[in-house]
Amino acid sequence: MRGYLRALGPGLVTGASDDDPSGIATYAQAGASFGFGFLWTALLTFPLMAAVQEICDRTALATGKGLGELATERLGGNARGVVIGLVGVLIVANGPNVAADLVAVGSGMQLLHAGPPVVWSLVAGVEISAFRSPGRSSLSPACSSCCASRFWPTSRCCSSSR
Repeated sequence: MRGYLRALGPGLVTGASDDDPSGIATYAQAGASFGFGFLWTALLTFPLMAAVQEICDRTALATGKGLGELATERLGGNARGVVIGLVGVLIVANGPNVAADLVAVGSGMQLLHAGPPVVWSLVAGVEISAFRSPGRSSLSPACSSCCASRFWPTSRCCSSSR
């Protein structure tokens, strides 16, 4: 069973990585507005998504390196600057994404008549920050950052902490 779960890992982690509160709010609004009108796009995008994920998984499992490391090796010295720039843009883009997640949590609590969304957004942010503060995780910092990233293989980087 453990081997099966390890094989399932990359797809499960990647698939679940974008189902955050702001994504769920967006899906609900789009569904309410358009119904099944855009369902046909799943037929087009799913095979493409699965192919990219499969390629990334196979290269990571075969080489033991992430996509960024492989791109840097393959493209030479200039690629390092490009990869660092792209990672910087990713970090900057995640700020508004986290803010949207917290606002979605607050809006969801407002729908439950639990209070104003600002209060629940702040509560969610504080609780998440307290949970993820240094020293409070059971994983080592290197393992935690590896597992939190979208690059694979998680089981390889976390196997030393078990």
